[in-house]
Amino acid sequence: MHIIDLVTKMNNTIIGIAVVAVIIGAVVGIVAYPYAFPTEETTTEWTAQDTTPTRVATLDVTIDNSSFADFTSDVDANGSIATDASKTGNITVYNNDTTDSGTLTITLVNTINGEEGLNNALEIDEFVVKLTVTSGLYTTTKYLQKDGDYTVGFDFGTLEKDSYTTIQVTVEGEACDDDTFLDGKTYNCELYIIQGTSSYDKVDWTVTT
Repeated sequence: MHIIDLVTKMNNTIIGIAVVAVIIGAVVGIVAYPYAFPTEETTTEWTAQDTTPTRVATLDVTIDNSSFADFTSDVDANGSIATDASKTGNITVYNNDTTDSGTLTITLVNTINGEEGLNNALEIDEFVVKLTVTSGLYTTTKYLQKDGDYTVGFDFGTLEKDSYTTIQVTVEGEACDDDTFLDGKTYNCELYIIQGTSSYDKVDWTVTT
């Protein structure tokens, strides 16, 4: 084979290789194009959901005297109170279940269904409801209604299985003018023990003026 023919054949081979390389490069470029210049895609966002169940225990709630708030000797015929009067009762919350309770809150407003524990006639500045809880060396007092307004309630944490706590309820009628209260009237009231976000117990009691 002549040198000229050999050179020509080598050139043709090189050209062929170059053409193949160009074709391969073009194909790779076409395939890679969407990744090099990504287009906007619509994706569905996923938010983690809290699937932890609310712990609920079966409770027994009792009151030592449901008619402890008796102000008949303090409210006169004109509906006034001469001097501040205070009445006290005790509520016992017993967890007789085999599991600890969820977080417990005692309140005059049922946050689950919106019920209120006092009659409108008692939602006044001169009528006060408060709780007192003693634990070890500490005593905590929390108002459930003061100056005519409800509070968010008293959160006393969890109650271990087969245990109980006693909470003192104090109701006060403050010295007031005529026509503040209705003389000889009995009101049905409730205190709610909320457990978690969906379970509650209640205790019935009365206020007599």
